[in-house]
Amino acid sequence: MRNGEQKNIKLKGKENFPLIVIGGSAGGYNALLSLVSSPGLKTSAAVLVVLHLSQNSDVAFLVQHLQRHTTFKCRLPVHGEKIESGSLYFAMNGMHIMCSKGKIIYGTGPDANAFRPSIDVLFRSAAVEYTNRVIGIMLSGMMDDGVAGTQAIKTCGGICIVQDPVDAQYPALPLAVLDKVDPDVVVAASNIGEAITNNSKQWKRKSAKVPASLRQEAQLAINMLSAIDTTSNLGEQSALTCPDCGGTLFNIKEGKLSRYRCFTGHEYTEDNLLQLQDKNIESTLWIALRMMEERKKLLEKYPGIKREHDKQIDTYIDNLKKLLAQLVKEQSDSTIEVKI
Repeated sequence: MRNGEQKNIKLKGKENFPLIVIGGSAGGYNALLSLVSSPGLKTSAAVLVVLHLSQNSDVAFLVQHLQRHTTFKCRLPVHGEKIESGSLYFAMNGMHIMCSKGKIIYGTGPDANAFRPSIDVLFRSAAVEYTNRVIGIMLSGMMDDGVAGTQAIKTCGGICIVQDPVDAQYPALPLAVLDKVDPDVVVAASNIGEAITNNSKQWKRKSAKVPASLRQEAQLAINMLSAIDTTSNLGEQSALTCPDCGGTLFNIKEGKLSRYRCFTGHEYTEDNLLQLQDKNIESTLWIALRMMEERKKLLEKYPGIKREHDKQIDTYIDNLKKLLAQLVKEQSDSTIEVKI
């Protein structure tokens, strides 16, 4: 058998093949290449992939390159295309990719965890649609988009595989999943294919009941709906506001995972929300510093309008600079401690 060749396993019923969903970020493409080219991978599954890529990335080129290393039929899908066994569908930049009623669905809803396409959005739709027939795989990457989606797959009876952080070029994403979700397998990327093949019989689980909240959330993403009534049913209203649109955030708790969602569709894990708040605070401080510098220049130009308390302007400017320096240092020094 040549490298990357797969043996299609015939299952009863033409539509009864499993679905593999794969998510990754920095370093994820190399891990994906290692996974799909593994000679130990033998499956009849269809594969959907979301990788966080630069907006300038040539996704079509990546798909063509991937095709040279696997017998999966690799392509960029079109909206409404039927999901077929033995095909690998690669998400396009700038659009969420989901599955519904056996078809590929594209969505232009808001970013989820600062990304579009979002791993969470794909994984959640797959969990609701395929329940115990879905295998979610998390590869190398930064931040934590995909943690909530992996939890959704576990909740609905699917399988969770995580690339071993030691094997990952960027271990933050695998570590974030391991911190919140109990995976079925943790293994190097090159061994994931063999793990799928060797454990396929043990993984024939009973279909789990899909929670109504997950079904509602998946449908919101597919329909691109802004629904405050539906969102309020998903979690508890918090005192926090969305850093992207200013709307009320609702706190959704799933096992060890706590995340937030606004009614327009933005969603964040706690870590992601903290990072965005830090970014907004820094942006606000830079605006304040710019305004104070402009005021200083104006007062220098028109000394006749200078008031006594404006003598403190240099102190204000120095304090803002110190705050900014401290904030930037804290952001660069901060790390997520994860217990494995």
